[in-house]
Amino acid sequence: MNDKKIYQWLQAWYPELQTRKIPKAKNRRSFEQFKLWLLAEKEGISERSFLLALDPLKFTEKDLACSAVLQNLNIDFNQIYPQITEQTQPVFAHYESLKNAVSKCYNLQEQVAEIILDELYGLLKQHQHKLLLICAEQYYWMAVHQDVEKMHKFCKKFEKQFKDEELKIEIYALQDCSQSI
Repeated sequence: MNDKKIYQWLQAWYPELQTRKIPKAKNRRSFEQFKLWLLAEKEGISERSFLLALDPLKFTEKDLACSAVLQNLNIDFNQIYPQITEQTQPVFAHYESLKNAVSKCYNLQEQVAEIILDELYGLLKQHQHKLLLICAEQYYWMAVHQDVEKMHKFCKKFEKQFKDEELKIEIYALQDCSQSI
């Protein structure tokens, strides 16, 4: 298997990465090395990253502002972050009021993550980008401007490359819970 392929695709998707050397063969199957290869570099005073961790319970405006893709799209973080906060605050308040009764059967982190990811999805869709979601020890996300067929191939190769770490990756889509009656 050509384990350089996912790195080459990333270099094609993110031209800034073309100057980075692809990790050595012994490190290409390490998700930790993958994260390091994609994670923040400083450009002036701002950090830039193509792979971003998502901790829904500690999500801040800085988590958005570090996205190299969102920076390149000139996204106004002062608008998107308050929208996310406005949607998550009632969930936090509701959970807090019922915490003793529902804490064992309610996953606050998943609920908040879905709100954040839905907002990111909508924002990226406006700019002809897709949202890739990696499920590891926590969530990671990437914004990709690419056709869906290539992203499916990337996801398949990604999971094969990191199968020993049991990582999952998907092209994020809004959850449709509506049913016909």
